[in-house]
Amino acid sequence: MGIFIYQVAEHLEDTTPGLSPLGDLYEMGPAGRWIRGIFQKTTENTGIKVFYGRSSKLRTTMAATPEQWMRAKKEQLAHRYLSQGGYLLLSSWFRTTSGRLLALVSQTPAVGSAWVPIQSTSLSLDEAKAICAYFNSTLGMLFFLNRRSGTLSNPQFSMAHLCSLPVPNFGSLDSSHLMQAFESTKNQTIHPWKLAEKYPVREDLDRAYAKSLNIDLNKIRNLRSIISKEPTVSNQPAPCEVEVLQEAA
Repeated sequence: MGIFIYQVAEHLEDTTPGLSPLGDLYEMGPAGRWIRGIFQKTTENTGIKVFYGRSSKLRTTMAATPEQWMRAKKEQLAHRYLSQGGYLLLSSWFRTTSGRLLALVSQTPAVGSAWVPIQSTSLSLDEAKAICAYFNSTLGMLFFLNRRSGTLSNPQFSMAHLCSLPVPNFGSLDSSHLMQAFESTKNQTIHPWKLAEKYPVREDLDRAYAKSLNIDLNKIRNLRSIISKEPTVSNQPAPCEVEVLQEAA
């Protein structure tokens, strides 16, 4: 099943019109290790707030606010990195068995520890909402899975991995379907991927980008079903019989 997922991911990356590597379109903000290096946690409500933790219980919706107060250890570098914050932040460390969100949106530009921003100077809030909806859909998860390194159930994603992720190029595609999907679901609970077929939010997101990219929604539903049952996602043994959905490719 794992091999099939990778084959489908590579096929879709190569053949889906309107996708471009993230790093070709937008400027990435600072990696988490840089934030941890120039800021330190504080129990006082002063300084700045950062998206620090990655627990699936900490954040359950795409609309999010940073939770951890931190103060700068190096003022000049702190100012530089804060200026590179973004409305959209991508997960750089995701537990596939319990993780919920691969992307989130902050109403004000932010930085993170296990979350990497796309700089707000290159990505507007409206486009951030559209791309957030996309990365929390089946196609977004598929492309993240195809970039796993290290432990498959607890992968970390380097800056190079994130920059290579295919995203809709809104220079040629309509972002309105994805933006509307974000607005209608942004405060709804996003459940772990192993439960993707049980709750309607992923279906709503999939329907939006299927319209944006002119992809057959039924093929995406098939992929969503396969991903939710993948052993490193479901934390269950692989089924004895795997339905190879050739049409999904």
